[in-house]
Amino acid sequence: RGNGKIIQELESQFRGAGWNVIKLVWDRSWDPLLAQDRTGILVNKLNTTPDGQFQTYATETGSYIREHFFGDDPRLRDMVKDMTDQQILHLGRGGHDHKKVYAAYAAAKAHKGQPTVILAQTVKGWTLGPNFEGRNATHQMKKLTVEDLKRFRDRLHIPITDKQLDEGY
Repeated sequence: RGNGKIIQELESQFRGAGWNVIKLVWDRSWDPLLAQDRTGILVNKLNTTPDGQFQTYATETGSYIREHFFGDDPRLRDMVKDMTDQQILHLGRGGHDHKKVYAAYAAAKAHKGQPTVILAQTVKGWTLGPNFEGRNATHQMKKLTVEDLKRFRDRLHIPITDKQLDEGY
């Protein structure tokens, strides 16, 4: 397997086996853009961009994403013309959106008559900092540095002091 579209592959297999499939791909920050997408150009771009490219975007800047994801089509560029690079950078994956995860879980729980699977797109190493997040090498990394731990703590608002991290490491 390459870096294709794993959620689409899994969806096909589960549906073929008679399962109810709930896909959780994009977080709420995409909703206004998807609402603007009257022609399907954004949905097509999202559906045809390989997973590996989205992992690359997870390690890049908002301006890079603007240029390389939205930049090749004037209709896509127009959709994000009023967004800052920071806003573009934070267009996230559905598997990290707690409200969408809860909604998917509630829908799965309410569904009757067949098994349900939730397919959630995420970024590998999410919240672990720039040395881990979205990097292919994440699978081989065994230990966070103290600075990585501090970024992780800050991002998730975990009440641990610098002193505790420095002494416990």
